[in-house]
Amino acid sequence: MTPSTVGSPQLPILLLIHLQAERISETALGDIRGGIDHIHTGRIALEELGIGFIPFSPLGKGFLTGKIDERTTFDSSDFRNIVPRFTPENRKANLALVDLLAGIAGRKRATPAQIALAWLLAQKPWIVPIPGTTKQHRLEENIGAAAIELTSDDLREIENAASQVTVHGARYPEQLEQLTGR
Repeated sequence: MTPSTVGSPQLPILLLIHLQAERISETALGDIRGGIDHIHTGRIALEELGIGFIPFSPLGKGFLTGKIDERTTFDSSDFRNIVPRFTPENRKANLALVDLLAGIAGRKRATPAQIALAWLLAQKPWIVPIPGTTKQHRLEENIGAAAIELTSDDLREIENAASQVTVHGARYPEQLEQLTGR
C-alpha cells in the first residue's frame, strides 16, 4: 500500500491482498502466537468483508495429533525428514505442547488433534481449519472436533500454557522458509 491509497475506498481490498500471505500461512496451535497475530491482524477486514480464513496445516504436519514423538520414524520420502522442527531432539522438546493438549483431551474425552482443531474453531466462526488426511478414521476424528466445546477457561489454559512453550526448530528448512515471506 502506498500513501496515495490510504483514503481509497479500495483500502479493505488492498489490505486483504497484503494479508494473502498470512491467510495461507500455517496456523496450528504449535504456532499459536503467530496464528493469533495473523488472525487479529486481518480480523477486522475479514469480518467486514465476510471472508473466511482457512488455516494451513492446522495439526502442525501431524505433530499435534499426539501420535509423533522423538522415536517416530518417517518414510524416506516424507517431507518432515527435512523439516528442522521434526528432528528427534526438537520433537522431544516440543512434546510439552502435545502434553498440554492431551491433558485437556483426557478431560473432554477427545484426542489431542480434536482439541487443537476445536481451539481453532473457537477463535472465530469464519475460521475453518481443513486438516489433510488419507485415512477414513482420521477424517472421522477430525470431524469430531466440531462437537467439542472449549470453555473460556479451557481457551485461557491453552493460550497461557502455549505462551510459556518455546517451539523448537524452524517450520521449514531455511531455503523454503524464505519462500514463505516470513
